[in-house]
Amino acid sequence: MVCFVLGSGAMLFSKLTTDLVITPIENMIKKVQAITKDPLKAAQDEEEKLLLEELAENEAYEEAITKAEVNIEKVKEI
Repeated sequence: MVCFVLGSGAMLFSKLTTDLVITPIENMIKKVQAITKDPLKAAQDEEEKLLLEELAENEAYEEAITKAEVNIEKVKEI
């Protein structure tokens, strides 16, 4: 029983360490390498990524507003 608890704890710690520490550091290293190779392209890629995220966010807002309007109409009918 003790071995199972310790083993599970070690596996959980390992996964959390990878998710919260290792992966972000690897992503930062990739970004720094991209900036080192071609600073202008890296900046353009980052701008494009932010624009796509903003468009997706706007679409989500529009979808939520549409659903809210439909629900309001349903409530008015009742």
